Amino acid sequence: MSQDSRQLENLDRSSKRETRTIAKETYLPLLEQLHLCEEPSIRFKVLRGFLGIKEDSAECVCERERIRSSNRVAALLSERDDSGEIPVHPYKKWYGAHWILAMLAELEYPAGDNSLVPLREQVYKWLFSSAHERSIVSIDGRTRRCSSQEGYALYYLLRLGLDDDRVDELARRLI
Repeated sequence: MSQDSRQLENLDRSSKRETRTIAKETYLPLLEQLHLCEEPSIRFKVLRGFLGIKEDSAECVCERERIRSSNRVAALLSERDDSGEIPVHPYKKWYGAHWILAMLAELEYPAGDNSLVPLREQVYKWLFSSAHERSIVSIDGRTRRCSSQEGYALYYLLRLGLDDDRVDELARRLI
């Protein structure tokens, strides 16, 4: 039995989904196709998520680094101006800094890229603004708001290695 087959068998046993047997002959070709995909974030996710290869392995490190220069990432970051910011509101659906950082985190973009700091600052400026504060409404002592904005920001700031002391304040606002 090959290492890939053993790893996939372990995946079968550890699945928490409704028990349903799928023949290995069905999904092995699919995983092979995904592993050969042109998109490095998909290849990385197959290596780490399906084949169980450790994130710090040479293969995963190399694949994650390829994400940085992928066409998808280039397109996501293409709207940055000379200051490194995206000149629209950070929450503008799918185009603003909030969404771009979220998508980079979901794509497994490598952590610690200081060129993303201007986008982080855009997000902080928005989330800590008085206008954003005013949008948070309390009725009968209960806060009515969409906490996914701060929650998602916490996720991607931590995931992308862009966190600083202000993440504590974001987390506090969710409690």
